[in-house]
Amino acid sequence: MAKKWIIEGRDFKLGNVDFHREFAKDKSKVIGGGYWHIDRVSNILYLYSKSEDFGNVSLADIIRIKHSGFYSLSLEKLEWRFSKEDSLDRALVLNEKI
Repeated sequence: MAKKWIIEGRDFKLGNVDFHREFAKDKSKVIGGGYWHIDRVSNILYLYSKSEDFGNVSLADIIRIKHSGFYSLSLEKLEWRFSKEDSLDRALVLNEKI
């Protein structure tokens, strides 16, 4: 299992799964996805890399989801950061604040 997320239509889905496709109700509506990490000390949600099943998303996709509010309320309190880097180590350094 790994920390993965997808954007399906207007919904942001995040959790621990083996495959990104496990989140999808309608695979034709999935825009893409990636991996996530929460820094509990700094209260930052890092979204990075891409989905092996659905590919990557754009910064604009992440901004749209962040502003739409179609995600868990617990994520609302976190600062969101996005990176297309494949490794968490690089994503922690090379990212954009949402």
